[in-house]
Amino acid sequence: MDYHMQRVLMRMGCLEISDPALYQILIARHPVTTDEPIRSLCIEAAKLIAIHSGHPLIRLNDFLWSLGRSCCNNTTLCKDHLCEKSPCTFNQIISLKSHQKCEFETACKGFEEDKYRKLWQPVINTHYY
Repeated sequence: MDYHMQRVLMRMGCLEISDPALYQILIARHPVTTDEPIRSLCIEAAKLIAIHSGHPLIRLNDFLWSLGRSCCNNTTLCKDHLCEKSPCTFNQIISLKSHQKCEFETACKGFEEDKYRKLWQPVINTHYY
Protein backbone atom coordinates (compact mmCIF):
# COMPACT_ATOMS: atom_id res chain seq x y z
CA MET A 1 0.00 0.00 0.00
CA ASP A 2 1.75 3.09 -1.31
CA TYR A 3 1.90 6.17 0.91
CA HIS A 4 0.10 8.30 -1.71
CA MET A 5 -2.80 5.86 -1.54
CA GLN A 6 -2.84 5.95 2.26
CA ARG A 7 -3.12 9.75 2.18
CA VAL A 8 -5.94 9.68 -0.38
CA LEU A 9 -7.93 7.02 1.48
CA MET A 10 -7.65 8.92 4.77
CA ARG A 11 -8.57 12.24 3.19
CA MET A 12 -11.54 10.71 1.39
CA GLY A 13 -12.78 9.36 4.71
CA CYS A 14 -12.41 5.70 3.78
CA LEU A 15 -10.93 5.18 7.23
CA GLU A 16 -11.37 7.30 10.30
CA ILE A 17 -8.55 8.32 12.62
CA SER A 18 -10.38 8.15 15.95
CA ASP A 19 -7.32 8.51 18.19
CA PRO A 20 -6.81 12.27 18.79
CA ALA A 21 -3.10 11.81 19.52
CA LEU A 22 -2.53 9.90 16.28
CA TYR A 23 -4.55 12.48 14.35
CA GLN A 24 -2.29 15.25 15.68
CA ILE A 25 0.83 13.27 14.75
CA LEU A 26 -0.45 12.73 11.21
CA ILE A 27 -1.44 16.33 10.55
CA ALA A 28 1.86 17.58 12.02
CA ARG A 29 3.71 15.06 9.82
CA HIS A 30 5.71 13.77 12.75
CA PRO A 31 7.46 10.40 12.39
CA VAL A 32 5.81 7.28 13.76
CA THR A 33 7.52 4.05 14.76
CA THR A 34 5.32 1.96 12.48
CA ASP A 35 2.83 2.59 9.70
CA GLU A 36 1.51 -0.98 9.78
CA PRO A 37 -1.89 -0.33 11.44
CA ILE A 38 -2.86 2.42 8.99
CA ARG A 39 -1.34 0.58 6.05
CA SER A 40 -3.35 -2.57 6.92
CA LEU A 41 -6.59 -0.61 7.29
CA CYS A 42 -5.96 1.08 3.94
CA ILE A 43 -5.44 -2.31 2.30
CA GLU A 44 -8.76 -3.51 3.71
CA ALA A 45 -10.50 -0.29 2.62
CA ALA A 46 -9.12 -0.63 -0.92
CA LYS A 47 -10.30 -4.24 -1.11
CA LEU A 48 -13.81 -3.21 -0.04
CA ILE A 49 -13.89 -0.36 -2.55
CA ALA A 50 -12.81 -2.74 -5.30
CA ILE A 51 -15.53 -5.23 -4.39
CA HIS A 52 -18.31 -2.64 -4.15
CA SER A 53 -17.25 -0.60 -7.18
CA GLY A 54 -16.64 -3.56 -9.45
CA HIS A 55 -13.20 -2.22 -10.38
CA PRO A 56 -10.24 -4.58 -10.12
CA LEU A 57 -7.90 -3.76 -7.24
CA ILE A 58 -5.00 -3.14 -9.64
CA ARG A 59 -7.07 -0.50 -11.49
CA LEU A 60 -8.09 1.08 -8.20
CA ASN A 61 -4.39 1.21 -7.34
CA ASP A 62 -3.78 3.21 -10.54
CA PHE A 63 -6.56 5.68 -9.63
CA LEU A 64 -5.55 6.24 -6.03
CA TRP A 65 -1.79 6.32 -6.53
CA SER A 66 -1.92 8.80 -9.40
CA LEU A 67 -4.50 10.94 -7.59
CA GLY A 68 -2.30 11.10 -4.49
CA ARG A 69 0.85 11.77 -6.48
CA SER A 70 -0.58 14.75 -8.38
CA CYS A 71 -4.00 16.01 -7.30
CA CYS A 72 -4.11 15.27 -3.57
CA ASN A 73 -0.64 15.98 -2.22
CA ASN A 74 0.78 19.11 -0.56
CA THR A 75 -1.50 21.02 -2.89
CA THR A 76 -4.98 19.77 -3.68
CA LEU A 77 -6.85 20.18 -6.92
CA CYS A 78 -10.13 20.57 -5.03
CA LYS A 79 -9.01 23.63 -3.04
CA ASP A 80 -5.79 24.95 -4.62
CA HIS A 81 -7.08 24.37 -8.17
CA LEU A 82 -3.79 22.94 -9.35
CA CYS A 83 -1.94 19.66 -9.31
CA GLU A 84 1.41 19.05 -7.69
CA LYS A 85 2.84 17.44 -10.85
CA SER A 86 2.83 18.87 -14.32
CA PRO A 87 1.73 17.10 -16.34
CA CYS A 88 -0.74 15.62 -13.89
CA THR A 89 -0.14 11.90 -13.35
CA PHE A 90 -3.85 11.23 -12.72
CA ASN A 91 -4.89 12.97 -15.94
CA GLN A 92 -2.27 11.04 -17.91
CA ILE A 93 -3.69 7.73 -16.67
CA ILE A 94 -7.38 8.65 -16.92
CA SER A 95 -7.25 11.06 -19.91
CA LEU A 96 -10.00 13.47 -18.91
CA LYS A 97 -11.38 16.04 -21.32
CA SER A 98 -11.32 18.63 -18.55
CA HIS A 99 -9.25 18.56 -15.39
CA GLN A 100 -10.35 21.71 -13.59
CA LYS A 101 -11.72 19.97 -10.49
CA CYS A 102 -11.19 16.70 -8.66
CA GLU A 103 -13.29 13.85 -10.01
CA PHE A 104 -13.99 12.64 -6.47
CA GLU A 105 -15.32 15.88 -4.91
CA THR A 106 -18.82 14.48 -4.44
CA ALA A 107 -17.53 11.43 -2.54
CA CYS A 108 -14.57 12.94 -0.67
CA LYS A 109 -14.84 14.10 2.93
CA GLY A 110 -11.62 16.10 2.46
CA PHE A 111 -13.33 18.28 -0.12
CA GLU A 112 -15.89 19.37 2.48
CA GLU A 113 -13.97 19.11 5.74
CA ASP A 114 -10.57 20.58 6.51
CA LYS A 115 -9.92 17.98 9.23
CA TYR A 116 -9.74 15.28 6.55
CA ARG A 117 -7.83 17.37 4.04
CA LYS A 118 -5.11 18.05 6.64
CA LEU A 119 -4.35 14.34 7.05
CA TRP A 120 -0.95 13.12 5.88
CA GLN A 121 0.26 9.57 5.49
CA PRO A 122 2.32 8.14 8.35
CA VAL A 123 5.88 9.43 8.22
CA ILE A 124 8.26 6.58 8.83
CA ASN A 125 12.02 6.45 8.50
CA THR A 126 12.79 3.64 6.08
CA HIS A 127 15.27 2.78 3.39
CA TYR A 128 12.51 1.61 1.00
CA TYR A 129 11.72 5.12 -0.31
